[in-house]
Amino acid sequence: MKTRIKTLAKKSLYTAGFCRLHRHLAGPSARRLFILMYHTLTPHNPPTVARIVNDDALMPQQFEAHLRELARHHHVVSLAQAVGEIRSGNGLQSDSVAITFDDGNESVYTIAYPLLKKYGLPATVFLITDWVGNKVLSWWQHLREMIAKVDFSTVTHTDVRNVLQMDIPPIPPTNSLDAVSRSRFCLRLELMLWHMPDEVRGQKLSQLQELFFPRGDFTPNVERILTWAQVREMADNNIEFGSHTKTHINIPFTDSSTVEREIAESKSEIENKIQREVTGFAYPYGRALASYVAVEPILRKHGFTYACNACAGNNSTSSNPYSLCRGSLPLTTSVALINYTLFRGFTRSNENDKMA
Repeated sequence: MKTRIKTLAKKSLYTAGFCRLHRHLAGPSARRLFILMYHTLTPHNPPTVARIVNDDALMPQQFEAHLRELARHHHVVSLAQAVGEIRSGNGLQSDSVAITFDDGNESVYTIAYPLLKKYGLPATVFLITDWVGNKVLSWWQHLREMIAKVDFSTVTHTDVRNVLQMDIPPIPPTNSLDAVSRSRFCLRLELMLWHMPDEVRGQKLSQLQELFFPRGDFTPNVERILTWAQVREMADNNIEFGSHTKTHINIPFTDSSTVEREIAESKSEIENKIQREVTGFAYPYGRALASYVAVEPILRKHGFTYACNACAGNNSTSSNPYSLCRGSLPLTTSVALINYTLFRGFTRSNENDKMA
C-alpha cells in the first residue's frame, strides 16, 4: 500500500508540473550532470521466482520508454563530452544526462544498441576485459540463481549461518512462489558477500551450493558477454568504451600493485581492440569511496580523465571527476515516473556526500 501511495504521489507531482518548476527555480547556475547506470536487459518478463536472478534487468519496452523520454525532454550527451565541459572551467552548457552500462553483457548489443541507434543517443560501456567474448557466471548471478532455486524446507537458518560464519537474516518461507522474501534475503546476502575478499567469497559460494544442492543438481545459467567484434562495431557508432578492470576485482581487498595492473591492462586491451583512446573508468561495486582515494593517482597516471562510482546523485563543476555519481530509472514504461525520476535526479542530494 505504501509503495502504491508513493507511486501515485510521484505521478501527481510530475503531472502537476512541480518537478519542472522545482528545477527551474534552482537556476542556470546549478546545472547538473545526471549519469544513468544500467547493467543488463532481458528480452522477456521472467517467471515470478526467477525475477530475483535479474532484479535490476530492464525489458526492451522499459528501456525504450526511458530513451523516448530522454530524447523528448532532456539533453543527452556522451559522458566524455560532459566531463570535458565540467573540467573546462566553464561548466556544463545545460542540464545533461549521460547513459552508461557496466560489465558488458551481450544484451547491450542485442537489445540496447539498436534502441540507442533508433533514438540517436550516445552511451558509454565499461568493460570487464577478461570477460569479453566469454560466457560468465558472476558471483552475484551465482548467488541469485541459488536463492531462486533452493528448496528452503531442506535447510535451516543455522545451516546457512554456519557456512557464512556471520549473522544472517531469517531464511525465506518454504513457499517456492514467495519471490519477495527470497529477493530480500538474496539482497542481504549480496551486501554481506560484497565485503569479502574475492577468494573467500568464492569459497563461501561453493559451500552454499553444496548445502543447497547436495545431490549436485544445480546448473546455473551463464551470461553471454560482448565479443570484441560487437565492441568494435558499437565503437564505430556512437558508443564509447571504458574500463571496469580485467576481472571485476574488489578494490578494498586488493593490493595496490594488482589494482594498478588490472586498470592499466584493461585500458590497454580496449585501446588495442578498438583503436581509440580510453579515458573513462568505473569502480567495480562502486561504493567503497574511501578506498578509491588511493586509486585516483593510478587513474591519472594511466591517462584516465574521469571515473564513476555507484552512489546515487548528480554532478557539477564542483564534483571530483574521479568520483562521479550515477543514478537509475525505475523499471517502468510510465512517462510520469520516468520523468519524475529524471527531474529529481538533477536536484537530489548526493549519496556519497552522506557516506563521506
